[in-house]
Amino acid sequence: MQGFTGLDCGLEKEPSGIFLTKVRVDRFPTRTETGSAWDLVSGADIYIVIKYAGEVVYMHPSFIENAPLGKTHFFEIQNNFSFNEPLGRYEILLYDFDDLDSDDLMGGIEFIPYRKGDLFPREKTLDTIGNVAFEVSLEYVF
Repeated sequence: MQGFTGLDCGLEKEPSGIFLTKVRVDRFPTRTETGSAWDLVSGADIYIVIKYAGEVVYMHPSFIENAPLGKTHFFEIQNNFSFNEPLGRYEILLYDFDDLDSDDLMGGIEFIPYRKGDLFPREKTLDTIGNVAFEVSLEYVF
């Protein structure tokens, strides 16, 4: 069985890498921290960023324009992005793209791609109460 070793496949292997294949955005704040709308005349233009040790390791090359609130939004991950430190702490962040201003951070979640005993879930839900919620789709390499 992939991911396990031993006579009875009872020993869990540590993955050498984990590929991120998709990010689903389930929720984001309706307004900025100051109470204003994300954009003056339309909805938020959302995109994702992943950081490791404070450095950007992935930025999605496009955004979803005028992303409606209350709907699920998907980002397909291209170019085989891999979490090179499966036991490391990463951040997944959601931004609102702005043409003339700096982009606004909408929220984010810190997470560890692999935890021993989790049995290699294909999807992982990352949720903060009232802020942002994501689901990440993963593929493990041994």
